[in-house]
Amino acid sequence: MSSRIKTLADALKTALNAASFRESISAAVIWRPRFKVDDLDSLHVTVTPLTTGRAKARKRVTRIHRDGTVEMLVAVQQRIATAGGINETRLAELVELTEEIFDFADGGSDGRALALTIDGGDGKAECVNPTWPALYDLDQLDGNLCFSSAVILPFRELLDLED
Repeated sequence: MSSRIKTLADALKTALNAASFRESISAAVIWRPRFKVDDLDSLHVTVTPLTTGRAKARKRVTRIHRDGTVEMLVAVQQRIATAGGINETRLAELVELTEEIFDFADGGSDGRALALTIDGGDGKAECVNPTWPALYDLDQLDGNLCFSSAVILPFRELLDLED
C-alpha cells in the first residue's frame, strides 16, 4: 500500500475524530473491513482507501507539481435490532450521522470542502465531489438488522515532484 495513501487515510481518520458530530465517533482506518454481525453491536466508522494506484488520472500542473485523486470510503455501521425488529429511532440517527459526515467533507454550511494537510505539512489534499450512493444498504438492514451506509470521498492532492 502506498505510504501516501496511508498518510491520507490517517489524516482523514484524525479529521473525522476531531470533528463535532451529533454523537462522538472513533473512526478507524481498516484496509479490508470485515465484521461479524455480533461485532456491530457498537457503532463502527471506518475509513478505507478505494484507489490503490496513487491516482488513476495524474497531470502535471507545473514543472515541479502534479495532481492526483485518491478515493476514500467512510462507512457507518451498527446493528440496530430490537425485540420487535429494527430500532427506527436509531436508524434515523445513523442516517443523520452519515449525512453529517458527508456534509463535513463537502463543506456543509460554509461551502469549503474538507482540506487535509499531509506529509508533515508540506502537502495538501482537498475533498472534491463526494458522493453518497445510498442512504443505507437495504439487504443488510432486512437480513441482519444492521445499518450500513458509506460515503465516497475523492481527495485531490497536490504532489510535489521534487520528493
